[in-house]
Amino acid sequence: VTPLKAILEDRMQKGDKMIPTILLYGCGDDAEIPFHDDFKALAAKHPQLTVRFFAEKRSEKSRAEGGRPLAVLPSYIIPDADYLMCGPPPFMEAARSMLVQAGIPSQQIHQDRY
Repeated sequence: VTPLKAILEDRMQKGDKMIPTILLYGCGDDAEIPFHDDFKALAAKHPQLTVRFFAEKRSEKSRAEGGRPLAVLPSYIIPDADYLMCGPPPFMEAARSMLVQAGIPSQQIHQDRY
């Protein structure tokens, strides 16, 4: 997620105030959300940035919603948007498939594989 953090910070600093930007961040355990506070602070300063955290394993004081980002992805699809993703291969393949099926051209889908 480090590359996405840098991209979002740069995008917000450059004043892309009119472009909706959405980060759907999933993790296995809500205790392991790198940059949670940084992303929340960035979203608080920039109203065009929406950040949602998802975790499969949650504590009583969870900082994430239950579930996975793919479950809500269809409600965030914007035809002219670019999509930046990172994550395990099964997630990336499923997300790409959902976007392509929704009519998003491949050149608007960017993936950071690890």
